[in-house]
Amino acid sequence: MELFGNIWVAPDVEKQTDEINNYNFNATATIEGLPFPTKYTMDALVSLAGLDTNTSHVLEVRIDNEVVYTEELPADMLRSDASKKGNLNMTVTLKNFDLKKSGIHTFSLWMDKQRLDDFKLWFV
Repeated sequence: MELFGNIWVAPDVEKQTDEINNYNFNATATIEGLPFPTKYTMDALVSLAGLDTNTSHVLEVRIDNEVVYTEELPADMLRSDASKKGNLNMTVTLKNFDLKKSGIHTFSLWMDKQRLDDFKLWFV
């Protein structure tokens, strides 16, 4: 199966767990009112499919090609019920990343050095 994934970035992503996992967030394309340069924290919702559950993987989120988040996903976690069939949904917090100037910034999802998806936000 081919590996693919998606990333959505928002000021706050809230996970609600009942019989299934639901993720609530305020979708936006613009973040306004920031002084530049600044440090900022946001959440990202990551959805992956086609993961090989027999090996560990390294997840990265980059902003304009700068790595701002890295997490190793161990094979034993991927074989758990939450990610059966190689599918995984998770939230990650991108803490205190640098925004040097206003403009459109690209958040990229990477898995094992492979670029999977981009999400763009305009910071003004």
